[in-house]
Amino acid sequence: MAIVDLLLQDRVQSYLYAGRFRKGERIFPMARQTVNRHIHTLVERVGGAPFTISSHTFRHSFAIHLLLHGRPLKYVSQLLGHKSIDSTKIYTNVLTIDGGHFLEGVDFH
Repeated sequence: MAIVDLLLQDRVQSYLYAGRFRKGERIFPMARQTVNRHIHTLVERVGGAPFTISSHTFRHSFAIHLLLHGRPLKYVSQLLGHKSIDSTKIYTNVLTIDGGHFLEGVDFH
């Protein structure tokens, strides 16, 4: 799904190109708890989900998606704001457990 808000597009692109914002700056002007409340409301509206979904779910999805598409671990680590690359290596462990399963349906361009 494309981001149609031009200001948000610019903020996301700035973050991705620079790899970070200034200290305390955020892409979205709302707290994680507010985002989680919105997600919870939407999940209820569609009849539930087979597992708990939160803003952190999207963070994990983002990391896995980048790694599946060949982005360097160090780059992913920087985007996630990890102080140590060891924190990011957890995602590579997930991919090696059942790599074939994760690649099913992935469309490489």
